[in-house]
Amino acid sequence: MILLALVLSCSSSDEFTSGGTSQLTSGQFTSGSSSGGTGSSGTSSGTSGGGTSNSGTSGGTSGGNTSGGDTGTVTDGPERLGIWYSIHAHHRNEFHPWTTPEEKVIDEEVAGYMISTIEGMADVLEAHGAVATFGFMPSGARGLCAYQKDNVVGRLLERGHEIHVHVHDGEELEPTVEALATDCGVPPVAVSGLQAFSAREIDPLAALHSSAVDSLELGLDEFLSGLARPPDAGGNSAVFADACEDTWGPNGVVSEPPYHNLLMPWQPDMSSREGLCGEDPDGEMVFVDHAGQEWIKDSGVEEPDPLTQGSFDVLRTYVDAALAEVEANPPDRPVAWGFITHIHEYGHGYGGKGPPDPDALAALDNFYSLIDEDIAAGRAYHTTASALADAVRAR
Repeated sequence: MILLALVLSCSSSDEFTSGGTSQLTSGQFTSGSSSGGTGSSGTSSGTSGGGTSNSGTSGGTSGGNTSGGDTGTVTDGPERLGIWYSIHAHHRNEFHPWTTPEEKVIDEEVAGYMISTIEGMADVLEAHGAVATFGFMPSGARGLCAYQKDNVVGRLLERGHEIHVHVHDGEELEPTVEALATDCGVPPVAVSGLQAFSAREIDPLAALHSSAVDSLELGLDEFLSGLARPPDAGGNSAVFADACEDTWGPNGVVSEPPYHNLLMPWQPDMSSREGLCGEDPDGEMVFVDHAGQEWIKDSGVEEPDPLTQGSFDVLRTYVDAALAEVEANPPDRPVAWGFITHIHEYGHGYGGKGPPDPDALAALDNFYSLIDEDIAAGRAYHTTASALADAVRAR
């Protein structure tokens, strides 16, 4: 299985409320010991990416081609819910693991902690048959792939995980692609973070369209978005929801969904600014949406504290709402729920500069144990952003 990643500073951090209109118009998490994994010491079950193609273990639709520990049973019924996880592999200080933004010297202690956290998270996921989509910024990619010639990015790919570009500014797009492809030997295919900086522009939708076009020109044809309307008007996503009148492709009128996601990935019309709101079955790019990080705020966690069991208790309510929506309104196309975190939310010290927190990793393990139960019940499956994009294009 695979969980979706949520970001705090890189996407909307607003709270959601329930009661939004159903988006599928086109067609309790409890604490305790894990029942389905071995925590951070779990063994890898991902398939090798071979270092030549950036696609993790494939997560398919109910038509087959599933990932990780899923059964891959072919059915003629409605789609199950794909669960995916996007991990933003950077600290609050985005130049880490370097000592300064000039990138002259690597802080070996910080680099070691970053790698330990990344690999600890990957171990937990793989123990449940899941993989993630790891997003890197330019400094992190250059530093982590240079550190003792370790190349944790390449190893993640070999373990079956996906690698994508994560940016906080449009000018970072090309350098990040270059760093991943050249320094790490991993050509990325997906991008995240575009909505965060586009929201600051005078015409946010036009800025988002422009950055999506720039991404396509760099070979990034999947956008990991966070576009569902938040309840707090101050969030990044609200400006895009206003521009598109709460309608994104096949998702109908969606306002403040309790699952905090646009559940149906889609191919927007890339020919114009307004086209992003609609759908083009032949579109070059696929938007795959994920929830924001309001679950962390709602659980009472504030930096520098790492994630807790209570954090994932809140997140589980999102999953329950998504499952209920899909079962109440069976779709005829791929549906998915995703979330994001940063690696620093699993670490000690401000911005996660310290070692990984065992309790945070155990909470992630417990969360995935409940996903195991959903999969065993035939309600969900593990997937990734790229697998979802492939399923959308194959329709």
